[in-house]
Amino acid sequence: MNALFARAALLALLTSLASCGGGGGGGSDASGLPVAQQQPSPPAAASSAPLAASEKPDDPGPVQGLVAAQADNAGGISPLRAQGGTGFALLSRRISELHGETPANDKPDPGSTTAIGSGTEGLWYPSAGMRPGIAFIDAAGKYLAYEQSSPVDPDTGRAARYSLYGGAWAVSGSTWTFAPGSNITFTGGSLPVPMNTVLFGSGTFTPARHFEGLTGASTAPNTPIAYNYASANARAVSQADIAGSWFHDSLFSATIAPNGDFSGRVSTRDVGTCLLQGTAVQTYAGTAKNLYTVKLTPSVEPGRGCGLQTDWVYEGFASITTTAVGAASTNSPPYWYVRSITLMVRKYGSWFAVEAIKR
Repeated sequence: MNALFARAALLALLTSLASCGGGGGGGSDASGLPVAQQQPSPPAAASSAPLAASEKPDDPGPVQGLVAAQADNAGGISPLRAQGGTGFALLSRRISELHGETPANDKPDPGSTTAIGSGTEGLWYPSAGMRPGIAFIDAAGKYLAYEQSSPVDPDTGRAARYSLYGGAWAVSGSTWTFAPGSNITFTGGSLPVPMNTVLFGSGTFTPARHFEGLTGASTAPNTPIAYNYASANARAVSQADIAGSWFHDSLFSATIAPNGDFSGRVSTRDVGTCLLQGTAVQTYAGTAKNLYTVKLTPSVEPGRGCGLQTDWVYEGFASITTTAVGAASTNSPPYWYVRSITLMVRKYGSWFAVEAIKR
C-alpha cells in the first residue's frame, strides 16, 4: 500500500529529545517506534530534541493492538500501534465511533475545505514513492511541513533526519512557488544542531488534487516533491469535532474542551515527560473547513524531566482525520474506521507531529 507508506513519518510522534548541549540521540522509545530527530534551537541556540517516526506501515489486518492503516485515500501517516491490547479495549468502548466509509474529494461534504476552499488550503500527504511527511497550507498560503529525508539507522541507532518547511506558498494559475522569506531547516541524523537556510522551490499545481516540483536550499533546487490532497479536507467539521480526549498509546494524550482549550501530556524515554497547555481552535470560525490552529506551551511535570523548551509557544495546525483499525478477520476491505486527529507544531528547529485517536 504505497499510499500508506507515504504517511510513514507523520508518526513523528514524541521521540527522542537530546538534552541541551548534547548531541543527537537515537534508538527507539518504549513503544518500539523508531526515533526521529527533533532538536529545538533558534538560529544560534543549543540543540535539543526529536520525536518518533514509524518507518513502514503494515497492511491493515485483524485488529491486533490497533494496527491502524490510514483511512485517508490520499495517503498519509504511518500506522499507529497501541500496545498491550489497547486496540481491543478501544473497540469495545467506542464501537459506535467506527465508520464504514471516509470522505472523498470527488464528493465532499457541503461547506468542507474541498467544497468551498481555494484548492490549496488544507492537509496534504506525499504521493506514493516520495519521502514520508506531511504538509499543511492555510488560505493565506502559510506553509508548514516536514519530510523524513533519511530513516533511523537500525545498526547505529542514529536518529532519522528531517527537513522542516516553513514560510509562504504562492499559486499563479497552474504553477506554485515558495515565496521570499520561506525557509528549510534540517534536523536530526548526525547534526548537533538544526541548520536553517532559505527555501526555494516551484512546480505545477492542480487545485484540490495534486502538486509537484523541485525544492532545495539553492536557486537551482533539485529535490523532487509531490503531494496529494488529503480526503480529510472533504469532511465538514466544527469546533465541536475536535473536542474530546485523544491518545496515542501511553506516549501522548490530550483533552480538548469545546472552546478549544488544550491540556495534554507527552511522555517518552528520550523526550521525558512534558505537560502541554494551549488551544486548538478552528482556523476559520463560522465555516466547516477542516483546519485548526494549534498553540501549545510545554511545562515540566513535578518530579519529571521535560526536554521541550518550556519558554516557547509551539504553533501549527491540526485536522480531523480517519484511521482504519483493520477488518474483522482478513487483510481486505471493508475496514473499520475511527476518528483521529493529525497535528503538527513547530518553533524554530523544535517540532513534533502526532496522529492520535479518540478515546
